[in-house]
Order: sequence, then structure tokens, then C-alpha cells
Amino acid sequence: MPTRNSPFASLVTQLERWQQTLEELRLTVAEDRPAADDVALADQLEDAVNDALAACHSAREGAIQATAAEMGSDLNTAKRRLAQAYEEIHRLYLLCATTLAGWERMRDLAELGRRRGRRWGQWSRACIVTLQDWPVQMAATSGQLLGCWEQLMDRPASATPPISVRPPPDLLTLRN
Repeated sequence: MPTRNSPFASLVTQLERWQQTLEELRLTVAEDRPAADDVALADQLEDAVNDALAACHSAREGAIQATAAEMGSDLNTAKRRLAQAYEEIHRLYLLCATTLAGWERMRDLAELGRRRGRRWGQWSRACIVTLQDWPVQMAATSGQLLGCWEQLMDRPASATPPISVRPPPDLLTLRN
């Protein structure tokens, strides 16, 4: 049964942390950007953050459902829900590695800050600082996910007791 320190609970907590970081980034991207200018890069970044938030939310929901199933010893459901969480974590990883925080995006943000002046420079630096943390978040999430799979693998395949089967009656005894 998962405890507060179990890999399942830790995975949910890690995804909650990541979701909070993405929510803060969304506020920075959408609310704190200079209002006078309309910059395509800022709009693209906002879309990428929203996509990452959706993936993170779906991963968290899958992890919560896997936790509930594992607590109830429904290992097949736990495995399916954990696989669902994995798919969303992988999608989140791809978004971060490419669209959200890839090296080209970081370079473009830095360039935007240099070209557009002090206010855009502050905004782009705030985005970059937050985005630079994604590898740490991913490593922690991957570790927790692996721990969940290890815990499931260590559990017996079935929580139900084995069925006892009586040997078939002897044909000789049936004739008598």
C-alpha cells in the first residue's frame, strides 16, 4: 500500500511541483510580458506552455489513478494508468526539449531581450531562468516513474489466492 514516501505518492508530488512551475511560467509569459508590443515568439511560448500544462495535468491524473489502483491491489489497472502517465510525461519531455525550452528557443528568447530593450530583457530573462530548470524536473520525474514500475514489478502478479484443484475422481472408484 503506498505511503507518503512511496514512489506513487512521490510521482504525484513531483508532477504537482512541475505543474506549479508551469503555472508560474504561464503567468510570466502571459501576464508579465510588456503589453505595448505583440511579439510572435511570446505567443508561441504561451502556446507551448499551455500544451505542457495539459500534458502535465494528464500525467498527474494518470499517476493519481495508478496510485488508487495500486492501493486497491488492482495491479492491471495500476499498470495501465501508469503507462498513461508515462505517455504524457514523455509528451511533456518532448515539448520541453523542443518547443518550450530547446536551445533554439532559449537563443531566440535571449536575442529578443537584447533587441527589444530593458522590459523585454527582464521578461526574457525571467522565462529563461524558469525554463532552465526543466532538465532537473524531468530527471526527478523519471526517477519517480521508474520507482513506480519497480514497485509494481516487485508485487505478486495476483493478489487473489491460488485456486485449489482437486484431482479428478478415479474411474475405478466411480464404477463401484
